[in-house]
Amino acid sequence: MKRLTSQRFCNCLRRLFRLDRRLLAACLLSTCIAGAHADRPQVMRAKVIKQLQEIQTLFEQEQYSQVLASTAKLRSTDLPEYELWQVLFIEAYTHINLSGHRQAIAILRQILSYDSTPQELRQNTLNTLVQLYMVEEEHALALETADALIENALAPEPKHAIFKGQALYYLGRHRQALAEIDRALALARQMDQAPLEPWLLLKNAALFELERIEDMVEVMRLLLALYPKDRYITNLSALYSQLEMPEKQLALLEPLYEQGGLTQAYHLVSLANLYMALGTPYKAGKLLQRSLQAERIEEDFGNLEMLGKAWQLAAEHERAIDAYNAAADFGEDGDILVRVAYLHIARGDWQLAESALDRAFEKGELSEPGNAYILQGMARFNQKNLPTARRSFIQAAKFSPAQMHAQQWLQYVDNESRSRRSLEEAILQHACPRQPGGTVEC
Repeated sequence: MKRLTSQRFCNCLRRLFRLDRRLLAACLLSTCIAGAHADRPQVMRAKVIKQLQEIQTLFEQEQYSQVLASTAKLRSTDLPEYELWQVLFIEAYTHINLSGHRQAIAILRQILSYDSTPQELRQNTLNTLVQLYMVEEEHALALETADALIENALAPEPKHAIFKGQALYYLGRHRQALAEIDRALALARQMDQAPLEPWLLLKNAALFELERIEDMVEVMRLLLALYPKDRYITNLSALYSQLEMPEKQLALLEPLYEQGGLTQAYHLVSLANLYMALGTPYKAGKLLQRSLQAERIEEDFGNLEMLGKAWQLAAEHERAIDAYNAAADFGEDGDILVRVAYLHIARGDWQLAESALDRAFEKGELSEPGNAYILQGMARFNQKNLPTARRSFIQAAKFSPAQMHAQQWLQYVDNESRSRRSLEEAILQHACPRQPGGTVEC
């Protein structure tokens, strides 16, 4: 099975932890306005609230340039700090929706620079800022901001520890990252919250870096239970592969295949390999044959060779020969045609075996040429072509691995040739007796 890679985890995490702009936009202005009186005695002026509501309408209509123009105009009226914070917050989120992360970061840092910034607004600002640093891959700043978020939080939240764990993960501090993730998961359990999918994926990424494969299995099983997806089945199968648990792999992949959920070439080939490894090559042959016909796997040397091997192990020799012959068209050497010859020899098809070997020698680059010459000699011998068989065994004797076997065959061929000559002479003598004076009369 293909090994899981750190890069695959990273890409997955970046997708799952990206900023949810629509969600932020939906709660943006209501949070600003509703929270205007939350923890400070100042009260926003009615005209400012009205202007913010107009800006909210523009924001919801995605008229971002007009939002920025309106907030700039509003800021120019020399607002008091408690009103300026709200305007700046809106500007920051507008830049986020325009992918202007740098501008948003600068504005959020400006909000944090005010000593009198209310705690709730400071927490919301830090919460957004840490995510922006993640998006911009400024992980050291993300870690620093996550620490500030945890320190300033009104109450502990699992996601704050997750932010810190994610920053530590990307900084290569995987043990510390895992500790933060576990802290977040423990806090979620205390609050009767199910762990979110990205949190579990982040934990598995940290475990992967620490080479704790068995622990990854437990996390992946939890992911599969809470967020059932075909890719988690195949990922768990890959983990079982690394732990050399083929039976558990098969228990995962076979039902998925039967339900039509296993479609990628790599997974189909992996399942075929499992079938063969666990002693069911016929299933492997059927799977590969169907996948080739449906063009789900490529018709190339490797896949056709595997198909031939599956049929051969299943004692489906005719099908194996067809598959190996098809693979030979893609192969660079003649070794696979030697396998075809073996199958013909097993069936007693000596002429077809000799033909396959001729093709093998024509392709060349054989890994065991001496053995191929012995097979060729056997095929010729069993067709009673002793002189040509002898030439094959002489060629085989030139290769040290096959030398002893070839010499035994040469001795046997020579004995057979002598026996045949003696038999022919005896038959001739019996049919044509000698007459007095030495003449033969037939």
